Amino acid sequence: MFNINGWELAVIAILFILLFGPEKIPEVVVEVARMIRQIRSLADGATADLRREMEHAAADARAARDTIGEAGGEVARTIHAATRAPSIGRPAEPDRAAPNADDGPPDVPATEDADNGESEGR
Repeated sequence: MFNINGWELAVIAILFILLFGPEKIPEVVVEVARMIRQIRSLADGATADLRREMEHAAADARAARDTIGEAGGEVARTIHAATRAPSIGRPAEPDRAAPNADDGPPDVPATEDADNGESEGR
């Protein structure tokens, strides 16, 4: 965890004994252990709070994405309906995709020599 080798641990133990004395070492160890538990508890609580807030933020983001998607679909439907609706004051234009069979042949301009079937250019 702390990456301490044997010599470093021995130096820390000697300094610990010199600073606190042999009679206070059990009290100090208990106090340090209690502080470490408190720090871990606080860190776990902070982690849980952060995770909960991130989950709420993710849920809000998903809800916003869904709302935007629905609004985009509604806009697309409205635009489609507006382009298909007749203009105000004008009758609707027929769909010019394919001519009806009832319309007959397309209009052909008349030529001057319609009697002999020849065109002017010949």
